[in-house]
Amino acid sequence: MAYDKEGRRYGHMTINLSECVNKFFKGCCNAPITALVKSIYSRFRKYFVDHGHQAQREIRNGQIYCSHVMKKL
Repeated sequence: MAYDKEGRRYGHMTINLSECVNKFFKGCCNAPITALVKSIYSRFRKYFVDHGHQAQREIRNGQIYCSHVMKKL
């Protein structure tokens, strides 16, 4: 429980990995394996594309650190 602050651990509300995974797979729990893999792929692709665009905007605006770090500073 090191680094536990205000009931959070490293900024996450839960320390139970299965809860995080269940939230991610919500809506595709009874799907066939191929549909599940396609769903995982498309969700990760969207996540990385969105965050990549955000990072590029911040770099173009001259930010040295990401917006999450700037909020903490």
